[in-house]
Amino acid sequence: MARLLFVEDHPDVHDFICELLKEHGHETDCVWTKTDAEEALRTNEYDLVISNMGLPDGSGYDVAMAARERGTYTLLITGDPAESEKLAGSGFECLPKPFLAPELIRIVEHHLRSRALAR
Repeated sequence: MARLLFVEDHPDVHDFICELLKEHGHETDCVWTKTDAEEALRTNEYDLVISNMGLPDGSGYDVAMAARERGTYTLLITGDPAESEKLAGSGFECLPKPFLAPELIRIVEHHLRSRALAR
């Protein structure tokens, strides 16, 4: 079981993905804002962070940078094609919305397997 942080401000997406990750056996902290994510990163260790790019108090990119400083991989999600293009050279993986649940789970599991092999 992995420890995940999920950051999303849209209520339907937040609830659905949070439950999806938990149903797949991951201990998942689900927060709504950049501020909450940064606090969670200060007080917990995560195997993976998944963050929406557009948050009410900032950018998921800031969350990803804070996670990177702690050595934690981040998957960014966005419904804005321009944001996906901007992230192309950033070193952060971006999953464009809309996506199917199995696609997200495949990416999460792939990352977690890769991380385990690297240890």
